[in-house]
Amino acid sequence: MKTDVDNSEPLTHSNAGQRQQQTLTAVADVAGEKILYISSTEKAGQKQLAWQLKEAEELYRQLVELSPDVIVVHHKGKIVFINKAAAEFYGVKSPEDLLGRNILDSVHPDHQKSVVTRVQDMLLKNKGVPVIEEKFFKKDGTVIDVEVSAAPVTFKGKPAIQVVIRDITKHKQMSKEMSRLERLNLIGEMAASIGHEIRNPMTTVRGFLQMLLDKDSCAPYKHYLNIMIQELDRANSVITEFLSLARSRAVYLKPQNLNSILKTLSPLITADALNSNKFVKEELGNVPDILLDEKEIRQLILNLTCNGLEATAPGGSIIIKTYTESEEIVLLVRDDGRGIDPAIVDKLGTPFFTTKDSCTGLGLAMCYSIAPATTLL
Repeated sequence: MKTDVDNSEPLTHSNAGQRQQQTLTAVADVAGEKILYISSTEKAGQKQLAWQLKEAEELYRQLVELSPDVIVVHHKGKIVFINKAAAEFYGVKSPEDLLGRNILDSVHPDHQKSVVTRVQDMLLKNKGVPVIEEKFFKKDGTVIDVEVSAAPVTFKGKPAIQVVIRDITKHKQMSKEMSRLERLNLIGEMAASIGHEIRNPMTTVRGFLQMLLDKDSCAPYKHYLNIMIQELDRANSVITEFLSLARSRAVYLKPQNLNSILKTLSPLITADALNSNKFVKEELGNVPDILLDEKEIRQLILNLTCNGLEATAPGGSIIIKTYTESEEIVLLVRDDGRGIDPAIVDKLGTPFFTTKDSCTGLGLAMCYSIAPATTLL
């Protein structure tokens, strides 16, 4: 066996005759017959390319597996791949539990038609679609808000769709709550600015009405004067509640236990309930001390229990419960009323919004302004 080294150069020179690449060619000669041809530069290039592909695949795999977003690949509507975040999102123990499942099973019925249209559009044009908001179902039936982006891919040699899903439920709730707090803050600033300007002339008018009550010449009008004073006092109480929304009011926080405050108020709440043939049930859990302004928390509790008792029919009851959940302390007031119309739930806590004929609509607004002042130790 003889091995020749051929350094022929026709394919390794440029048109100008300059050497661009050194190529080593090995030829095996067995019994005078050449049977093996190896280009060392080609072999090295193939190895490098294979290594680069392997490195890229490993990087992509890590990105997919470590991504906090849900990544799903489906072929003809059936799930063929999901990452770990998707398993947690759907509430299953293992990603394999979802393989073969229809991708539309988790999509809210209101959005299924648009999902099908987007998939068809992607497959037809072979390009991704913009991010949109949709609603999905979790395993327990909870409806959540998500952002979804998708693009066509090839998975195991077959055309498929890769979907990236991001849960934005908490983000939307936080944005809604921030918007509510901003409105309360604006109203509070308005209250602080104009409240005193309204109160001053009202105090003057009330003073003159009281003076007229003492005059004999006004005795025939005493009844009307008393009504006028009562109405002024009523308007003054509304202004007092309105001023309480001001964010500039002083808050005195100190470590206290919510259960202790509830036990102090319990006789008052129970007496109010019994007067209207209603009952109060208490389920106070083991909760730690937190930083509270006792005066404001008392007002919050009384507002909530008063609303609950007003919504409860005679013979019914309200439940006052405390417990901890995810390192947070929860105060729950539940009544036996008919519930709240879903159409107005988002309006709750808006100043002067009320479903009652004889209320100002500031009770829940005051509760919303008080609650953010509490802080966990």
